[in-house]
Amino acid sequence: MNRARLERAARRLRDLEGPAQSSPPPVEEPPDIIEFATGPRHLGRTLYPRQATILKVVFLAVGLFTVYDWRVIAEWMASFESSGNRGVTSDLVRRIEICRAQGRPWFREVVAVIGRRGGKGYLSAISLCYVLYVHDAEARRSTTGSLPTSGSA
Repeated sequence: MNRARLERAARRLRDLEGPAQSSPPPVEEPPDIIEFATGPRHLGRTLYPRQATILKVVFLAVGLFTVYDWRVIAEWMASFESSGNRGVTSDLVRRIEICRAQGRPWFREVVAVIGRRGGKGYLSAISLCYVLYVHDAEARRSTTGSLPTSGSA
């Protein structure tokens, strides 16, 4: 075959194959829970400061804790110590450290005894959306290979 015939055959093959397959867009690392809940690219919801603290605790986001968060957690611990039924246990920070050391991205189970109209459903919905978002990102990452899969998402 001469060169012209080879080029025509190659063009026909390209035409039969259709447009070149573009690579899938890169998968972004999931944002932290507060950016996910409040940021305009995701849920864009408003949180009261203590609701944000609860989400930071549930998702083990110690790096996001502010002075305010530490004060609220200390208040919740003191309340539980004195009442035995209101607040959080005094070993909360140790539990967070254990979960993080085990590579968990969040507490496996949360018992949130929050009063009437306290935002239980709201926080649960935000939490569920975030968990699904992280799982979806991990699934896309494992199929595209864009980012290494990690258990700390």
